[in-house]
Amino acid sequence: MEALRHTSRLGGLAIGIALMALFAAPAVRADVGMPGWSVGDYWVYSSAGSTFAGGTSGTTGIFRYDILGPDSVTVAGVSYATYHAKLAMNLTTGSVTVNYPGDLWFRTSDLAIVKVSASYVVFSTTITVTITFNPPQGNQWPLTAGKTWNSATEVTTVISVPAQTYTATDTGSLSVQTNQQITVGAGAFDTTPVRNTHASGSYDLSYWSSQAGNSARDESYDSPSASQPSSSMQLSSYRYAGGLGALLWIVIILVIVIVAIVAIGLMMRSRGRRTGAVMPQPMPPGQAWGQAPQGWQPQQPQQPQPQQPWQPPPQGR
Repeated sequence: MEALRHTSRLGGLAIGIALMALFAAPAVRADVGMPGWSVGDYWVYSSAGSTFAGGTSGTTGIFRYDILGPDSVTVAGVSYATYHAKLAMNLTTGSVTVNYPGDLWFRTSDLAIVKVSASYVVFSTTITVTITFNPPQGNQWPLTAGKTWNSATEVTTVISVPAQTYTATDTGSLSVQTNQQITVGAGAFDTTPVRNTHASGSYDLSYWSSQAGNSARDESYDSPSASQPSSSMQLSSYRYAGGLGALLWIVIILVIVIVAIVAIGLMMRSRGRRTGAVMPQPMPPGQAWGQAPQGWQPQQPQQPQPQQPWQPPPQGR
């Protein structure tokens, strides 16, 4: 029993040390590897500024996409393996709110956007806008501070009503910045920002998070000297099956510690039985070993009763 008590005390100490190590140790800064998305993952962003609004600075909105599964998309005769996502977006300018349902396709090898399709209704007429990227331009994983690369893609925009097609070339110089901790609607995240500087001098910043499996914030700046973004998107909620939150890791570690404690206790108890050790019975509270219980009186030894001599039974007359 004393061995079990000792094991229990050690177990409590081990749990305390594990908790202190989890909460007190500084976060380890590691390279950000490419997230692995799965069906059911989703991300919701709140947007402000000119994003998706043709330069309207007072526009706000909600942007959400849910992963539906794998798909194949062909752009300019080239087939790409992609994640297909359902897009739901609404934008509000003044008192007018417009909903944009649509679809997104991300290349599975680097999460580059391959194709975007969205529609909206104007005076009972549905207008569909489709944008493709040839070739798709994504990140070079893993993201390590100081890494740089260049990108160039042909962006084709097709509008259904009235029928119009626009083609433009977008070039960029990308660089991975030092890690930053940011706080958005979905919480606090350790992120690795990626800066994409365009030929015009404008640039974008995407703050990638391993925990969220996506960017936690995106910002666009109109010029290299701009101090405030012209538009931004911040993560407000998400579900990412590929990441384990800190609380879940704490639970896993505690379960491992507790299982180890129980195993040690059972082993010690089993060893005591094999050696013939007798486990003493627990004493009442406040009573030390060898101390008689309250109210206990020693019993006097019984004196042997004298035996009567044998008498023959009386004879009948």
